[in-house]
Amino acid sequence: MTLKRKNHVLICLEEKNYSCKVLLKGALLARKYGYTFEVVFFCSIESRYTMFHLLNLAESKKLSKRLGAARFTIKQMKNERNIAKELVKMEKMII
Repeated sequence: MTLKRKNHVLICLEEKNYSCKVLLKGALLARKYGYTFEVVFFCSIESRYTMFHLLNLAESKKLSKRLGAARFTIKQMKNERNIAKELVKMEKMII
C-alpha cells in the first residue's frame, strides 16, 4: 500500500464495532512513516443509539485526540453506498 498523497492516513470507523484496534493500527502506521492522520466516524441516520454506540463514539474521539489526530469527523449516512461515495469525495479533497 502506497500512501503518497500529502502523506496522510484516513482512518474510517463505524458505530457497530469497537474501533480502538483500527484506530491504534492506523495511528501507528501514520507515526511509523511520519504521516498525519484524521479519523472519520461513520454512523447511520436511522440507527437508534445504544449505550454501546455512544461509548464507542466517545472513546474513539478521546483516543483520536490522545494519539494526535489532525481531525475527528462524524459523518451520518443513509446507507453503505453513501459511505463509499463520501470516502471517494474525501480522498479527492486530500489530493
